[in-house]
Amino acid sequence: MKPLSKLRLPALLFPVLLLLLSTLALAADFCAGLIHAKFDAPVDEAAARISPGTTAILTHRSLKKELVTRFLGRFQLPDGSEHSYLFYDTAAEEIHLIPASRMHLSDSKDTAVKSEQVKLYVRSEMQEGGTCAAYSLYNCIRQVGMKPSPPAQVQDGLATESERLRLLMKAVDQIYVEPEPGDAVAHTIENLATEYGLKSRVISRSSKDGFRSRILKDLQTGWPVLARFDTEENMLPTAYTLISHEGPKVEPNDRDLWVPKPIKAGNFGSHAVVFLAAFEAKGEQFILVSDPNWEVPRIWPVSYLERMNTAHMAAWTIFY
Repeated sequence: MKPLSKLRLPALLFPVLLLLLSTLALAADFCAGLIHAKFDAPVDEAAARISPGTTAILTHRSLKKELVTRFLGRFQLPDGSEHSYLFYDTAAEEIHLIPASRMHLSDSKDTAVKSEQVKLYVRSEMQEGGTCAAYSLYNCIRQVGMKPSPPAQVQDGLATESERLRLLMKAVDQIYVEPEPGDAVAHTIENLATEYGLKSRVISRSSKDGFRSRILKDLQTGWPVLARFDTEENMLPTAYTLISHEGPKVEPNDRDLWVPKPIKAGNFGSHAVVFLAAFEAKGEQFILVSDPNWEVPRIWPVSYLERMNTAHMAAWTIFY
């Protein structure tokens, strides 16, 4: 489960890359001040209805025209101290991470939308060394804990930093230190799910269509899916740039990403991630992915699931 070295660019490309990144940062900078996001759907105050894929129109004094985006969710830091919103500008291929403190949300009727009415996710804890499976299992259980009225074992196990650390160390120990014979990841998922009052379901790999359909169905119900797969030697650069507006400077983030290896590509290692949600944009389906190499989620085209056989992909849904 050890992540591999990233693809290195020739030295002559770095000046060009830096110029490109600085241009992107300037183009994407909303400057200071409040940003208004208007969703294209009404919101029921009794339930969180704003989910990934909802159209959100952003307005700000620095924008020459309204920015049409796909909303990807509300994300809290692992300690729960701060929240930010994620918006996907499909035309510019930019994903913007904007602090909640700078956002005003409203629905299609111009009614203010409370943060509690928006789908909430927890950012990934970033892995140490080759421990992606343990960190992803931990992230997956944390995401289950974001659902309404989780089992008492989950509430107690996630209530404090020390209890959360205990859960993570259990996953590390059972997968890497003292693994059971056979598939250590599968055993650990079953063991910890049972210990924390949860259930786990292995998603069948008998057909590509069934595999994809089951994952998308579970994501639609709000349950996270843990996926493991073989990788190529190098990460794949994403088509989009993720831009953070959380600090004093606009910062484009790393565009590299581990994805399942395609047909005939060599297998150089394996990786594990958590699927958080599925959504549609540009006439294509995507998956919102929590990868333990980064705090902020990435997105996958659903077509990556077609590599199930060549990448030896396996998946488990954790639920209650």
